[in-house]
Amino acid sequence: MNNDTETKKSSNIISEKLKEIKEAAFSKGFLHLLSSNALTFILGFLVQLFVAYILMPEDIGRIKFLQVFVLAGGIISGLGFNTSIQKLCSEKRPEGEKVFLLKQALLYSIITSVTIYLITLLLAQFNIFSNDPVINRVIPLYSIVLIPQTLYMIFIAYMEARKMIKSLSIIQFISKFISLVLIVGFTYFFLFEGYIWGFTIGLISTALMFYFAIHKTFAGIKTIRIQRAFSLQWGYAKYSLLINILNVINLNIDILLINYLIHDRAEVGYYSFAATLLVSLYLITTTIQQITTPYFSEKSNDVSEWFRIYSKYNRYQNLFALSALILSLIAGPILIRLIFSGKYDASIPFFIMLAAGWFIRNLYTLKGVAIFGSGNIKINFYALLFPTTIASLLTYFLILYFGIYGAGYGNIVIGFLTFLLVSFYFSRVKNKLLKST
Repeated sequence: MNNDTETKKSSNIISEKLKEIKEAAFSKGFLHLLSSNALTFILGFLVQLFVAYILMPEDIGRIKFLQVFVLAGGIISGLGFNTSIQKLCSEKRPEGEKVFLLKQALLYSIITSVTIYLITLLLAQFNIFSNDPVINRVIPLYSIVLIPQTLYMIFIAYMEARKMIKSLSIIQFISKFISLVLIVGFTYFFLFEGYIWGFTIGLISTALMFYFAIHKTFAGIKTIRIQRAFSLQWGYAKYSLLINILNVINLNIDILLINYLIHDRAEVGYYSFAATLLVSLYLITTTIQQITTPYFSEKSNDVSEWFRIYSKYNRYQNLFALSALILSLIAGPILIRLIFSGKYDASIPFFIMLAAGWFIRNLYTLKGVAIFGSGNIKINFYALLFPTTIASLLTYFLILYFGIYGAGYGNIVIGFLTFLLVSFYFSRVKNKLLKST
């Protein structure tokens, strides 16, 4: 009898937990964004397979480098104002002030992104971006996307801060679908350079769609000027800019280094193909980060609630990471062999190494989000600076010694060192906050 009672109690507890998870997911818009990201990912992943199928491995390596270059350039162009918007516009302040902050951030970003693009055009004349002449030739066209991408990042941050998750999900899916159709069409007819055109036109259309959607929400809202608005935003943005630059280096130093150190472009292509497949593992990680960031900011003055949110979502994320890693290591090599009939078999060892590196990184990503939400942005910078600097140098020497396999080893080392330091600083922030209550 007692056993039956205990079983019923356990069953009720499990049911309540499942109900809590379901309600939290719907109320915070997690499932809206997750479903949008899932559909976008499925389409994007199929397009990646299509592109990899019809292009040579050398072209896949070029595409991956260009993607990393534009990502880094977009972060520099944005000056971290997407993060300041995400922080300030999630706070409790008048709607007019939020609109003013957004407009100011867009103005700053337009000026800087155009400037960065012009500098890129100048540097391209000296062929300094790669040892591959093809990359140096196409980069002036491809880098046009620096401008719409910078604005797009700010639009996304604003919608996340305002918790416009449903609208964000719909626009994100539609715009991504259009971009993917453009990439498929242009790549099919014009191969590598067609991909460049398709991606460029697609990102411009995406930025425009987000602009028109957000502009509609301004109706009836009177802009309220904020004194010293630049200083207010720059206070958050300057550390965010440094953090984001470090994060791009932390995640992509292997891609950047092999582009200069490895002369066999086919090897670079195999490694880059494996790195491209890893995008699939960032789906739920990115979604959880998008959803939780404004909530950490909102609860920054309530330590117990701040820590409860962290503990809850960190469990979900780590459970997903372990499951996804096991599934990837089992299914990934099989699917690569099956779909590409041996064309990318050389990518399998890199895929395994990069999956391990991703798993280690996943263990600390939400710690960084929680630190940011608590307002301790400077600490995130320090937590990334040391491991990124040391491990980047180590990756350089690993590549010189082990060739392209050294890039995979370096990826794991960077993830492990960063995990240790972020965990250390997170514990310090948590203890500091608990003592202050």
